[in-house]
Amino acid sequence: MSEETNAPLSSLEQTLKRCRPEVIQAARDYQAHKNPALLPMIVVGVLERFIEPERRGLLQMQGPSDLKLQADLGMDSLVMVEVVMTLEEVLSQQIPDTELRGLFTIGDTLAYVNAKATGTALPTPPDRLIAEMIPMLLGDQPPTVCDVVLRMNRAEGIFSGSPATPENLLKACEQLVFLWGSRKNEPQTVAPKITQATLTLDGALPVQLRVDKGNGWKAYCLQTGKPAVQFGVM
Repeated sequence: MSEETNAPLSSLEQTLKRCRPEVIQAARDYQAHKNPALLPMIVVGVLERFIEPERRGLLQMQGPSDLKLQADLGMDSLVMVEVVMTLEEVLSQQIPDTELRGLFTIGDTLAYVNAKATGTALPTPPDRLIAEMIPMLLGDQPPTVCDVVLRMNRAEGIFSGSPATPENLLKACEQLVFLWGSRKNEPQTVAPKITQATLTLDGALPVQLRVDKGNGWKAYCLQTGKPAVQFGVM
């Protein structure tokens, strides 16, 4: 047996031993040259190591940044602790628990890790509404969204009503816009309109909703492993 085969694993290789070889090589190169262009491969490779095998294909999707760490990848707080410990060794930096509260998607994680690695300002964390806050903000409206995250010009949530018709989904999106305006002190008056009459939904998967603010609001529906579909304007 060759010397190379018998050589003990380095600390980094030991940490990443269940990752793909190209991820380990990217981590070696990053530690040698601190090239932030290597970080997306490292972060996705580390996440891949810790999620269930049947979900790993999601990471190969084009543009996986919107994938939610919990809802899509099934990562709980204990798994996130392991991910963070691994990234700390690769980056040779401490990651405080308080800074992790704003990481809900792969995109959040990539932006955060890049800021830590380059010494730039950390991204402003999104505003997450706990379940008890939503009815208080909606007043007399029965909530049809949960797990709400409010960003600079976007609101996201999970549809919690029934049935998941385009009309009901658009009403839930109207609640997202209202919640965004309430928290940003920007009252929003919207007139929802369906632009796509039918949606292909998988009844076994949670229906994720997103509203993006531009000149007006646009409503999107997405489910794990499927591209986002614009189905309304507001």
